[in-house]
Amino acid sequence: MSYFKPFPMLQNDKLLLRYMEEEDARALFNLRSDAEQMRYIDRPLHQTEAESLAHIELLQQQIDSGEGLSWAISLPGHPRMIGSICLFNFSEDRKEAEIGYEIHPNMQRRGLMKMAVGLVLNYAKNELQLRYVHAHTHRENEGSKRLLAHHQFRILGASPIAKDSFWYRKQF
Repeated sequence: MSYFKPFPMLQNDKLLLRYMEEEDARALFNLRSDAEQMRYIDRPLHQTEAESLAHIELLQQQIDSGEGLSWAISLPGHPRMIGSICLFNFSEDRKEAEIGYEIHPNMQRRGLMKMAVGLVLNYAKNELQLRYVHAHTHRENEGSKRLLAHHQFRILGASPIAKDSFWYRKQF
């Protein structure tokens, strides 16, 4: 069974959330190899573009199996990936999932991730019919904490899985 066929492209007048392609490996590498960009995320930096390509292939497999749903964030008319956003860790009953996101530093503080999260939450509520979306964010990541608060996520306390992080939940 393929959960996400056809792939759900999401967009508004300023953003396009599309399928992540192999051609996005360079942009993903630029995000995932930047120590400053990744300072709040507890995972190893990508060392090669091939590692980023392998990650994209894993995300594509997760889409096909229904384990996760990842989008490349780009600007309409400009195919270059500027960030990514995903839903993953779906509950067994498919009523809960976790959201994750990242955006290139040059594109931060423009409201783009706020719009991307809004598009994904709308899809999660109206198409996937999720009841809850969870998020983990580092306690010092003020931008992410503001983003979650803007979208009415409520802090539940210390993250049970992410070091130095808070656990958030949005209920629809």
